[in-house]
Amino acid sequence: MTQQIKDTLTFERKTYYLNTEIVEKFFNQFPEKRPQTEICLSALWRGYIAAFKIKNNELILHDIQWLKNMDLELESKLNTIFTTPKADWYSGLIRIDNFRGEFDLEPENGIFEYLEIAKGNFIRKWTFTYPELQAFKEEQYEYFMMSDELENVYDFYRRNNENGLVNKESVNKIIKKYLMDYLTEVYI
Repeated sequence: MTQQIKDTLTFERKTYYLNTEIVEKFFNQFPEKRPQTEICLSALWRGYIAAFKIKNNELILHDIQWLKNMDLELESKLNTIFTTPKADWYSGLIRIDNFRGEFDLEPENGIFEYLEIAKGNFIRKWTFTYPELQAFKEEQYEYFMMSDELENVYDFYRRNNENGLVNKESVNKIIKKYLMDYLTEVYI
């Protein structure tokens, strides 16, 4: 698998390269707003690079550069796709620590940092040791399994697995493994 060119987030005067594809949540909600392109590069299959920042406790889409051609020319589509720079369509956790690597690894000696965002508003920064993160994930998993979001995840897997090989038990294992990507709110 080719690693994608990463989106960025500037927070507290530091820029992070993200494993989270924040704008994909927007395009999942509004697929008609995704600019069409026939250009497909393995390192930029999405067709864009987004830059975010936290400013005045809001998640701001600072710019989105869309791939114009195979020469890797980019053009800004910020004002043609989005009506406001605030990412009020995004809720979830964004991991920013230095231990995440390419695939959000969780080494036992790591310190893990997440930014909690609710409808584009910065709520708080979470910092965990490995045992604290595992306890947090276990607690969040229990709440998530009782949430309204659970059925949306099941529906997603039903729509994308027509052969019927995916059942609730297997989806629950996927949710547990990738829980931090599925959370749209922190349950306290």
